[in-house]
Amino acid sequence: RFMRRCGWLTPLALLGLAVVTALGTAAVEFGWYALATRVPADRILAANLMVDLAPRPAHLAGLITLVLPIVAWLAPRFSSRGKARYSDMSQRGVTG
Repeated sequence: RFMRRCGWLTPLALLGLAVVTALGTAAVEFGWYALATRVPADRILAANLMVDLAPRPAHLAGLITLVLPIVAWLAPRFSSRGKARYSDMSQRGVTG
């Protein structure tokens, strides 16, 4: 919502958001293991940054961040075939 309000809803910005989300997830997981467990946090961070060990939480967060905008962009194109769009109906005074 913030990106839409600021006018940053571009494919490049969404790609950047996916990268930031993946790296942020890796950083949070690193912090958790560094502060709350006895597991070496640097090994967790290295595992999150290795693509070979997928799917790690950072990978999943990045993929979800990439997939959701694509689904949101495609959904209206498939659901409105042959139907009037909600905005068209509201302009004609149709309710319900």
